[in-house]
Amino acid sequence: MEWVIGLLAIAGAVLIGWIHGMSRLAARLADGAAAVSLVVASSVLGAATFRTIRNDTVFMTEIHSILLSPAMLICTAYLTLHWIARLGTPAFISRNTNKPES
Repeated sequence: MEWVIGLLAIAGAVLIGWIHGMSRLAARLADGAAAVSLVVASSVLGAATFRTIRNDTVFMTEIHSILLSPAMLICTAYLTLHWIARLGTPAFISRNTNKPES
């Protein structure tokens, strides 16, 4: 199962990298989705932290409730793929536009 998840993560990162190369609009939409995902994930974490402080309880079950949130799972999964694509694309695709043709 771990291999399938890893291969799907690589495929998703390649897809996002390809989307970034298609057009500036597609790149901006993918970046905007990443920004929204970051805000939603931060909201889930902030609400859980506030709930823990308000109730004056720190239990492992409260920490794990963050991981069970569908919004947190979806947002962090997209952010992970987005970061892999953004960091990995320059490593494999060089865009030397200033280099003269020989």
